[in-house]
Amino acid sequence: MSKIPKCRIGITEEVQSYPGQKLRDCLDRRLREHGLASSDFKFSLENSRKPLPDNYDTNLLSGRKIIAHGESESMNWNLKDCFN
Repeated sequence: MSKIPKCRIGITEEVQSYPGQKLRDCLDRRLREHGLASSDFKFSLENSRKPLPDNYDTNLLSGRKIIAHGESESMNWNLKDCFN
């Protein structure tokens, strides 16, 4: 998989999640691949302004689009569970 430049906004990627995995743990590695720190982002569901807790169980988010909001950029992820 090629790395996406961090200057691009509105990118959608699919991320694998596992049972019992926490939201920040699930997205941290992907953010680091883009040269970004997860501590600089807040996460929310698509079309929602309410931030999700970092320890939110990704099983409850399977198939949903998660938006990572940063000061200067935003990235989107579609979460899928490990059984898909």
